[in-house]
Amino acid sequence: MVLSVTKSRRIEDIPFPPSTIETVDLAMHKFINETLDIRCITSNGFKKVPVVWTSAERMFLSKKDSRFRDAEGTLILPIITIERTNVTKDPSRKGTVYANIPPIDRVRGGSISVSRRIKQDKTANFANSSMMKRAGQLNFPRKNSKVVYETLTIPLPVYVTVEYEITLRTEYQQQMNQVVTPFITRPGGINYVIIEEGRLRYEAFVQESFSQSNNISSFSNEERKFETKINIEVLGWLTGEGANRLQPNLSIRENIVEVKIPRERIVTADDLDTANGRLYGLEGLKSDLLTSRIDDNIANYPQRRNPGAVTTSAVSSGASSGGGSGVSSADAVTKTNYKVAQVPAETADGNRVQFTVPDQFVDGTLMVFNQGILMRVGADNDYTLSSRTVTFEEAPANGANILFSYIAD
Repeated sequence: MVLSVTKSRRIEDIPFPPSTIETVDLAMHKFINETLDIRCITSNGFKKVPVVWTSAERMFLSKKDSRFRDAEGTLILPIITIERTNVTKDPSRKGTVYANIPPIDRVRGGSISVSRRIKQDKTANFANSSMMKRAGQLNFPRKNSKVVYETLTIPLPVYVTVEYEITLRTEYQQQMNQVVTPFITRPGGINYVIIEEGRLRYEAFVQESFSQSNNISSFSNEERKFETKINIEVLGWLTGEGANRLQPNLSIRENIVEVKIPRERIVTADDLDTANGRLYGLEGLKSDLLTSRIDDNIANYPQRRNPGAVTTSAVSSGASSGGGSGVSSADAVTKTNYKVAQVPAETADGNRVQFTVPDQFVDGTLMVFNQGILMRVGADNDYTLSSRTVTFEEAPANGANILFSYIAD
């Protein structure tokens, strides 16, 4: 039977086609039938020698194509037959991939990356978004570090040695000479050739021996024939399990270009960190809007922490009331007065109980953080405050990160 396969998609249409035993067979058939394209002199002229893939369905073959047999069912010579005789998985014969690489995941699979390209539309979206925030216009020329790549991965190639037996049968010695010569001279001075099926390429090795089996020396009633057998080994590779594979034969993944971890300020009792607005989703706001929000936050900070402690008149005059000094936008309180994540001075007694605030600060604006957790002030809480000295009710652990944030006075 002439080797054929019904494919819903051509190999050329697939980004990276899977390699199977069938594609190796197709490559071998294509090499002999199309690449070598063997012809010889027959009673009907210089004709192409038909190439047949041997199979057990001889009756089907004789009915499907009458070119190979005459009216009496006898094979019409000359003819070339191909038979796959053996498949060997030898770990010592390796190709490009030597190591065993497990799949990336069980859903989409894929073990090795074979190609990568830039995802133009998503990369442009990141670039335009960044430039709109920074320069106020799209397509502003600037280096873009957020590049989205599409990476194509395939299953791990498993290398096998596939052996084929090529049988050449002719009726005359001259025909045999013409048919067998391309197998000897086409590889050149070596026995190595490349066979292809679409974009899939395999290495083939023509064996040294060309064994002949003729019956011209026996004077019997058998038809005269000249027969030569040629063995070819193909170093092939298989990807996936073919029709039995649950995962796709190839998978396309996109890389991560930006990681955002939101923080819940209500739970942690956080106040606005003016030094790093992007942590709170303020990146991209107009500068004048951001400045006004920060100034408003600083000017009204004591009122929000201690509602009713500072009156409107006290705020406007800068007077203090109820333990909190009034701060207005008219005072010399700007963003530069807002000290964030300052490292305090520790009392040199080794107990890690008392810490000193580096600067004089506005009453009611001090925030004390122990390992990133906001502490509460008071005798029954986490610490007590006396002037610029912070005394913890319970000594922090050795190596604990103690930080102060406040508005400098």
